[in-house]
Amino acid sequence: MSDKRKKIIVHIHPDSFREDKFADEMLDQQLIKKGDFLKKCFLSGLALHLADHRLPNMISCLLDENFNLEQLHNVLSFISKSDSPTKKENISEEKSVR
Repeated sequence: MSDKRKKIIVHIHPDSFREDKFADEMLDQQLIKKGDFLKKCFLSGLALHLADHRLPNMISCLLDENFNLEQLHNVLSFISKSDSPTKKENISEEKSVR
């Protein structure tokens, strides 16, 4: 059986970026295994990217001690309003009818 694991290294810059500083502080407080936590964070970011490539960047920019579910909801709401698949389908249908 071959080992197909991949090691992913990410550098954060707590002195340069507010969200990196917050992440650094959070990681120092984690009571769970950091490897598992970071893996789940990475996979969550990939899921957000698949949903809309703008989401990981938009959400990470909000990351600080004031981040809450309402801010996340606002970002998701903004994305879904600006790029709704239903709107695209309706526009395509209107063009094909004409």
